[in-house]
Amino acid sequence: MLQTETEAKAEHSPHQKPAVIFLDKMLYRHITLVALLLLWWQGCAYLKKGVQFARVATTSLPFLMSLLEDNDAMMEEEDVQSEVLGQGDRLRRLPSLWTDRVGVSDSMPMVGKEELKIVSYNVLGPLHGEGSKHEYAPVHVTKWTRRRDKLMDELRSLNADILCLQEVSQKGLKETFIPGLRQVGLECCGFAPSKKSEGSKGKYAHKSVGCAVFSRTNKVDVLQSKRVHLRDFAPLDNCMSHNFHVDVMSKWNAMTMVQCLIKATNQTVIVCNSHLYWNPDRADLKAIQTVSACTALSRFVAELGFDLKCKETTPPVIFCGDLNTSPDMGFDPETGTSVRSAPFAILSEGQLDTSHPQHPDRWSLKLGPDQGPSPRLGALKSEWRFENVYFDKVFQDQQPLFTTKTDDFSGWIDHIFVNERLAVSHVLSGPIVVGDLRANQKARAFGPIPNRFYASDHLPVGVIVSVRS
Repeated sequence: MLQTETEAKAEHSPHQKPAVIFLDKMLYRHITLVALLLLWWQGCAYLKKGVQFARVATTSLPFLMSLLEDNDAMMEEEDVQSEVLGQGDRLRRLPSLWTDRVGVSDSMPMVGKEELKIVSYNVLGPLHGEGSKHEYAPVHVTKWTRRRDKLMDELRSLNADILCLQEVSQKGLKETFIPGLRQVGLECCGFAPSKKSEGSKGKYAHKSVGCAVFSRTNKVDVLQSKRVHLRDFAPLDNCMSHNFHVDVMSKWNAMTMVQCLIKATNQTVIVCNSHLYWNPDRADLKAIQTVSACTALSRFVAELGFDLKCKETTPPVIFCGDLNTSPDMGFDPETGTSVRSAPFAILSEGQLDTSHPQHPDRWSLKLGPDQGPSPRLGALKSEWRFENVYFDKVFQDQQPLFTTKTDDFSGWIDHIFVNERLAVSHVLSGPIVVGDLRANQKARAFGPIPNRFYASDHLPVGVIVSVRS
């Protein structure tokens, strides 16, 4: 049977160079050519006036060099991906896919009126992106004025009903996120900055970042919202270590909590968005901040009139954010199982015993004598029991291999938890998931972010939920 011309092209298309790559290369070459012509023209004009051509070259050369370096970096990235994955399998900015409970993935799943599509995303603060941590990325990738438009396009394409963002600056919230997301029906309903930055001008007005929550106005009504600093809820009354007390109180990590009413069902849902301390050497601070977040949530729920002692009246809660911790901290040879990290143990089990390796009482021994005596806090407890949405058996293959990747770190540190009052129908699948047989191979070709396809150094996580009867 003869093949048509279209079928023949489709058959060979995986082995052909993508048109997007070709256009990118041609664009860079045309820009370089135009710049060289301008340089020559300017040189001729200055020579006529008796000005040396070297003066023109000196002012124009840095621009040309940076342009060519960016082009070389792009070509090198493509060569590495081709070597690892093959010519027709380069990684690109892929559409966000939502996977349901039977394993079917769709970029635009049907979301019922009774359901909520929730996305959590660390968008990389404006000054954070331009800092030394991301020197591996070219300036045109990290500069906020270049990143923000790409970032807003991505956020709008996620089509979330509730959007939880971390590392949002106060200046960026006002100038970029609020007007940009209002175009698609999302309004800011909560913002918790880490510190206030009144009086700061220019780019320094981006210095203070925090957690923001946006909700779709035609689907939910916002009943209450509250912002807190986690340090204000730390259980330090009996702390025996002055150094640990100072360390906890010096961290201004914040959380915003919002009570939403689903219009179609008249059901309420509470959304918590937080960002824990970043330092991997201070697991003890992350543990205490997780307990603080749970305590703050309990007080907020009590203020709303809910009784946590009665399961029937416990409200549906989504707890999400950048927790700066992976689910496991390593393998325990004694038990033959992996050990849950402290934040995961607190959120899923409601308690962190003093025997846990990341409990502040034990972690102080690892920090050495300079840290002072053990804080002797005893067991850390919470009234909440959550489950990570990607831990559901039907979604385990969709666990992200990583949600952040820089030149020196890669890990799954962004999470969404729900309590038993919520049913999960879909999760957002990342570009590389653990269930992919080629996950490790693809991860080697997936370069550090941000890059020309990804505007942040994090990847979003998401879930579609409904309230159980």
